[in-house]
Amino acid sequence: MSPLNNSRLFHLLVESSQQHATPAVYEQAYNEFVEQLILYCKQELNPRRRGFHLSNLLIEELLGA
Repeated sequence: MSPLNNSRLFHLLVESSQQHATPAVYEQAYNEFVEQLILYCKQELNPRRRGFHLSNLLIEELLGA
């Protein structure tokens, strides 16, 4: 599982039906996610591998894995 999957944003989105967070909390979590994503893209220099991991991130989240 990618560290991006463990971001606070994903946890908030999964739990959004169970709890009500303020827009400021979502905004902060989104900004943290973007920072993590930028760091990941800088670290992973192989564009094919980066695309593979980001696609898997989307699939895992859509399937609720």
